[in-house]
Amino acid sequence: LKITNNTISNNAGGVYLYGLGTVLISGNTISNNSVSGSGAGIKIDGGDGVTISGNTIENNVAEDWGSGGGIGGGSGYQILNNVIKGNQAREGGGIKGGGTITGNVISGNTATSKGGGFYDDSSGTFSNNYVLSNTGGGIYSENGQSSITGNIIAGNTGGALHYTSGQSDSRSVSSNTIFNNTGSPVVYLKSDNNNGSLEVKNNTIVGNSGSPTVS
Repeated sequence: LKITNNTISNNAGGVYLYGLGTVLISGNTISNNSVSGSGAGIKIDGGDGVTISGNTIENNVAEDWGSGGGIGGGSGYQILNNVIKGNQAREGGGIKGGGTITGNVISGNTATSKGGGFYDDSSGTFSNNYVLSNTGGGIYSENGQSSITGNIIAGNTGGALHYTSGQSDSRSVSSNTIFNNTGSPVVYLKSDNNNGSLEVKNNTIVGNSGSPTVS
């Protein structure tokens, strides 16, 4: 299935994917949709074989207790080179889920609970994204992403990065630039599994209002 170059706006939910196997969503504008639940812009049940690339996903709202204002649900998908902005949800204003998330601009999204830009509790990688000016925190990864690498995380309120690892493998937070964020703490990093490891290296953390915490 290919969904390309459409305008999908002002609906009770934008795109809903369920059990479709290999899917490409590319070049679309998905905006101003709302649902009472999760995944207002794009909702995914499953995720393996789904690629979301080169879209503008903006101003979608997951109402009530919903998560993933822009993209919600599932794991194992690829989210590549999208603009994800101005979306709202309780958790994961921009994105809720896990997979390969690379090269996106995630800006101006809002979560009323946690993860204004991105929230996950499933595995994957989060790399080379711009996470900018989100409310409710920039990134909230809860026993999820195996690596958070090479991102610009700036201007977020409610914290820049909250990362906990309870897994028994090796996890890393590396080569990120984290600046001009507010929160207490602005960066929270914790490894709570004695059989695993969390490596924090080569990050630049400057000019934030709030102290980093590593435990």
